[in-house]
Amino acid sequence: METGSFSIATSVLYITRTPLSRVISDLERELKQRLFIRKNGTLIPTEFAQTIYRKVKSHYIFLHALEQEIGPTGKTKQLEIIFDEIYPESLKNLIISALNISGQKTNIMGRAVNSQIIEELCQTNNCIVISARHYFHRESLVCRTSVEGGVMLFIPKKFFLCGKPDINRLAGTPVLLHEGAKNFNLDTIYHFFEQTLGITNPAFSFDNVDLFSSLYRLQQGLAMLLIPVRVCRALGLSTEHALHIKGVALCTSLYYPTKKRETPDYRKAIKLIQQELQQSTF
Repeated sequence: METGSFSIATSVLYITRTPLSRVISDLERELKQRLFIRKNGTLIPTEFAQTIYRKVKSHYIFLHALEQEIGPTGKTKQLEIIFDEIYPESLKNLIISALNISGQKTNIMGRAVNSQIIEELCQTNNCIVISARHYFHRESLVCRTSVEGGVMLFIPKKFFLCGKPDINRLAGTPVLLHEGAKNFNLDTIYHFFEQTLGITNPAFSFDNVDLFSSLYRLQQGLAMLLIPVRVCRALGLSTEHALHIKGVALCTSLYYPTKKRETPDYRKAIKLIQQELQQSTF
């Protein structure tokens, strides 16, 4: 029994008629790996299944919040789902099956997706774009800088008081350092927080995190985020445009020269950032 597939295990546990068991059985056949085994009358996830869970946990948290929004008591009654054409077919079928089980009314279609399409489609609450590529959700965040080098600073709305950063609330707040910025000069970052936000010797904790996880923690108001401008550009997000992330109040840029070896012009950087702080509306 321990070497059997989920299909065999479910037949012993009398749950073969559930839609979920059929979906999991189909996944096992598609992945050619076992997801569960039966032990002492209980289904136990395999190491392979636990590995998958760790990778998709942050996505699950996001989808759970989305489920609350589109459920029977949520605001959204009719849901339009657009799958990127490169999205894996097996995962697409899994999501569609789950939606069918939930009874949610959906209009499902596939198309080539890019950042411009997402910006257009996400203006409505009833549209969801699912892609294997990373894109920002654009809402309630402004960026006005066009400098080539630097990092983008994202601050949650809850850290603002009367349109300005609340220093007392910012103190001790974790700063998520995007993995693309792990070699960035931390002295420059500390100088930035001291001169711009007025925090000396900030007790921030810098964590190297992936983009999806960092955006989730940012949107939940758990941390600030520093991400290199070049990473934004690589993701198709031009800093000349307005960038919008749900739950985020400010996006500004810390300038540093990328082609010269001289010391960064901190005074110019601070002046630019202070202007953005004064001009931003929240």
